[in-house]
Amino acid sequence: MRYVMIDTNIFIDMIIDRKHNVSDKLVESFIKLLDYDEIKLVIPAIVVHETNKHIDEQLSEVGKRIERTIKALNDIYGINGYKIEGLEIKEYKNNSKKQLNELLSKYESKKEDYLQEIKSIIKKVFEHKNCIIIDDTEQLRSLCMKRRIYKKAPFHIEKKESYADGMIVETLLHLQEFVAIEEDDNITFVTGNTSDFSSSENKREFHKDILEDLVKKRLDEKTKYILSFNELIGRELAQEVQNANLKDDFEKEMQEHEEYEKSQWYSDIEDMDRESAGLTALGSFEDEFLDSFRESSFAEEMVSAFERLNRCYSALEEITLFYDDEFQSYMNGIDTAEIPCFIKKWNELMEKLEDLEVSDDISGIREISEWIEQQIENNNYTNLIDYLPDSIDYGDKIEFYGVEKKKYELSMDELYLSCQNGEKDWLEIDLFTENERIARGNIEISYGFVEFDDDGGVADACDEDIDYQTDRIIASIIKIVDELEEFVGNENEIIEKIRNIFDIW
Repeated sequence: MRYVMIDTNIFIDMIIDRKHNVSDKLVESFIKLLDYDEIKLVIPAIVVHETNKHIDEQLSEVGKRIERTIKALNDIYGINGYKIEGLEIKEYKNNSKKQLNELLSKYESKKEDYLQEIKSIIKKVFEHKNCIIIDDTEQLRSLCMKRRIYKKAPFHIEKKESYADGMIVETLLHLQEFVAIEEDDNITFVTGNTSDFSSSENKREFHKDILEDLVKKRLDEKTKYILSFNELIGRELAQEVQNANLKDDFEKEMQEHEEYEKSQWYSDIEDMDRESAGLTALGSFEDEFLDSFRESSFAEEMVSAFERLNRCYSALEEITLFYDDEFQSYMNGIDTAEIPCFIKKWNELMEKLEDLEVSDDISGIREISEWIEQQIENNNYTNLIDYLPDSIDYGDKIEFYGVEKKKYELSMDELYLSCQNGEKDWLEIDLFTENERIARGNIEISYGFVEFDDDGGVADACDEDIDYQTDRIIASIIKIVDELEEFVGNENEIIEKIRNIFDIW
């Protein structure tokens, strides 16, 4: 029997065409292959959970990307011709926006129908008679945490949350405890997540930590590592597809795999040429980019801003605690005879602060209490925030809060790089507040190229480069941080005045 374990990202790519290579009815065809009883699908429970969660997110992203494309059309401008015909953009923009708006309207009107149909199809896979769901057990969770403590792959990347991937690895390693694996059986593990599971030297091999554990479990020779659904269908399950008479159903996937195998040979030669000229091999460019991003001045600027925000959040906790505890306790200890003197001092303070003065009788105490409650409300960010990270990776979605508890989100494009000789890619980074983009930046990736003459010398070449055009993002975040620091400073000045006038130390 052949057991196939598929990662979450592969399921998502089978359903939502993120990489522009998914054929219609793909999942239904895969269900037919399961029906033939020659393979069994093994799915960790965490993959079921993650798939259902990410389907909602990815479907929402479809609508967001259409909206962003419509907005981006406004940035296109034309050229006025004088002696030659000009480049008239307006008509093309209007036609494109009309078609995109129609597409957006169709998406919005049928979004729930799409979602229900997708979930129904996925449910058929997970509930299939040849699908084995491996539940999270206390043992697996404990082993996952141990893996995390020792920073073994997929926890080898600093500051990256990889709990779900850790559970997948431990499920694979302990599969024999849940499924009766016979001598002639084999296991195929399919994932597109090379950064967490693959060797840094060769993406097509398990990370050494995982491979060492497979060897200990005597599963290394039984387990194959596959990086795409096309490779699974086009190579590993080609015989099963043939036996089930489903070759026509998977024709596109099998054809694309054959084309990939041909292109891989040329890519290997191309990478050797690039490396001989000091360029990064295209096959490892994505990993190189991720490493360089962590060390980039942009990431450094963001972490610096996050440190400042964290200090603000910590100060706000102390400010809230002063009003909620220290000052309240002081007020509760005031004797009735001392109230007029207390209110007099209070109104002197409010006059300096240009704030509302209170009545000079007992009702003034109630007004002061209401003022304190408002201060607590204004300064209490505790239920809103988790402290921001001290490092960031590309793809992290980071939320934070500014003055008046305004919520912001730093969002990055999904990492789909073309990695083509002589070509470029652009990755967008956006800063949003309440679904409105307030700043945009991008990372321009130039892959460079090298060409050799007949004598083996360099005939033409261009260096690779990663250019961060993120000044607007940085400036916007720094402004948010400056405003929050000013707010915190003002609040601390008020507290210092309160301490001085009432001698609270």
